[in-house]
Amino acid sequence: MTLRPELKGVALMLIGVAFLSGNDALSKYLAERYPIGEVICLRQLASLIFIVPFALATTGIGSLRIVDVRGQFWRAIAFLGTAVFMVAGLAYLPLAIVTAIAFSSPPWVAALAGPALGETVTPRRWIAVLIGFTGVLIIMRPGGPSFTWLLLLPLATALANAVRDMLTRKLSQTETSISILFWSMLFGAIATAATIPFGWMPVGKVDVLLLLFAGLVNAIAHFTMIAALRLADASALSPYRYSSLIWAVGFGWLIWDHLPDAWSLLGTAIIVGAAVMAVDRKDAKPAKPQGVLPAQ
Repeated sequence: MTLRPELKGVALMLIGVAFLSGNDALSKYLAERYPIGEVICLRQLASLIFIVPFALATTGIGSLRIVDVRGQFWRAIAFLGTAVFMVAGLAYLPLAIVTAIAFSSPPWVAALAGPALGETVTPRRWIAVLIGFTGVLIIMRPGGPSFTWLLLLPLATALANAVRDMLTRKLSQTETSISILFWSMLFGAIATAATIPFGWMPVGKVDVLLLLFAGLVNAIAHFTMIAALRLADASALSPYRYSSLIWAVGFGWLIWDHLPDAWSLLGTAIIVGAAVMAVDRKDAKPAKPQGVLPAQ
């Protein structure tokens, strides 16, 4: 029985999200053992080991061509910021908490798309922003006994995510998906390599394999999510991205014996609801081969 393209897109998105969640769990494990810059640099290089041969074998070296140099540069900066804030948050905070707050970015994208991209921001989307921020505050609980300033790291991840996604949306008009992914990852690897003098540690044999596996998992996640966006529109797939929260809770419990408290679960539910609310089905457009990357 042949699945409709939309159902194939949903299946690919669920697979991609699962792999991306696995990559986050691996990054957390490694960031607890090695400097953050080292983890990001080696993880990006490991991803490129798999991405470059794939690009050369399928679309050719021409697919890496840059049209908008300035746009690629600023997108790479935002991509690097997302990676640094995310991995730093994972190093010090529970996986489920970092994932939940970091996933508050869609309402921010909806709000910032007006001044940045000239898109119409409806009252519904502004309400979604306020609801999403309420969910973040419930998880963080500023002034409460469980509050720590480290919670600002996943919040910074969400804001960097929003900027990155807006730049990606604009770049997708001139650049290929593989070009956007390749140059951002290469820039991130080079930039974080500058942290070598600040105390990189020798990587054990087992951890080398884990880094390579993280690179493979990361590459598979991005490719499957890009493929999903070619088969179904972004608004239809958006709710399925939040299946990562289930994976985050599962990995956090199995590996670190951590379960979110009731307030964190409530805040997470509010964030998800706000993100779904921010997606206006009337604005949905058919997916294109060079659609927006869901990179993380």
